[in-house]
Amino acid sequence: MKKSWFFFAFAAVAAIALLLVHPFSTAQTGDVTVSVSSVSGAPGEEVTVTLSVTENPGLRALSFTLDYDSALLTPVSAAYTDGFGSDYATDIVLDNDPIVFNRIFRSEVTATGAFASVTFRIDGTASAVTPLTLASRGDAGWTLIDGVSSAALTVQSGTVTIQGPAAALSFTLVSRTAADDAVIRLYPASLTDAEIRADLAAGALAADTAPAKSAVLTAEEFFIQSLDLPDDSLSLDFLSGDSSGDFVQTVTLSAGAGEYKLAISKPGKHAPRVLPVSLTGDLDLGEVRLLLYGDANADGAVNAKDALQIARFAAGKSSVFGSTPDAAWESYRLFAAAVVSGGTSPNAQDALQIARFAAGKVSVFSQFA
Repeated sequence: MKKSWFFFAFAAVAAIALLLVHPFSTAQTGDVTVSVSSVSGAPGEEVTVTLSVTENPGLRALSFTLDYDSALLTPVSAAYTDGFGSDYATDIVLDNDPIVFNRIFRSEVTATGAFASVTFRIDGTASAVTPLTLASRGDAGWTLIDGVSSAALTVQSGTVTIQGPAAALSFTLVSRTAADDAVIRLYPASLTDAEIRADLAAGALAADTAPAKSAVLTAEEFFIQSLDLPDDSLSLDFLSGDSSGDFVQTVTLSAGAGEYKLAISKPGKHAPRVLPVSLTGDLDLGEVRLLLYGDANADGAVNAKDALQIARFAAGKSSVFGSTPDAAWESYRLFAAAVVSGGTSPNAQDALQIARFAAGKVSVFSQFA
């Protein structure tokens, strides 16, 4: 690991400068909160992270390091942001692991926002999430305006997500209505199914979920909704209905290798479906069927048979639920059947409302039919 010889000279200059500029300033209280942005990119690409201050009790000088995995990333350039205080002296040691930053201000700085940026080249070739960690350089770290005290440093670490080689994810979407307004998204695997369903129900991309891929499909075209997604990343054929009454559509997504959750939603009658997906290469999921709300036996219709099966399940008796070894499919069937009660397990209330609907009586289930 290389040392910053400049730092010794920097520290001496800092001590003199601080005495000259504000020798008798009253010490401020509070912590300095610093964040490192998170970015993603493919092997060989260059990505830029931003370093920002969100809490600042008043700074005269700072000295800190940014640690990274040199086996996966190579720093290309770094710079301080214009407008963040008036500099007396600055230094960035880029060819060091970690990168060293030194900065002295001419006068007190209480600004917040971006104060520096670093550009890395991604050398890693496999999918990975590698951390970027800020740390104060001991007593010479985040110096308050009295020129003596060092503020406590609160760090919000960043990451660089390395996207593996692009892979094709294909499947045949089967539903009971035309595909207009069907939404297909790939989410990070770290999100829960409930979080994903909430994002789908919101009808817009939530900023904190950052879906990797997203598209709204119609019978004739599609619209990309997420950033950094080329127009040719998704393709589909024209909608067609078969003799069973199903509507079938072939979908192909292109995404970097990694762990995802595939989410498919159609407004109105169909229950949204979430599937775990592990992309290590091209993958064909085969048929992916969307169920109508309340279709407990998955026969494409909602009637008294479904009400009976839900009632038996709620009473702890044998039913169609649990009849297949596919845990993900069974979980989805339970979610679709619990349309009135909500949650992931249907009960007698669901059975009653579906039975009333099947008999042509007033039912809250009618809004889903």
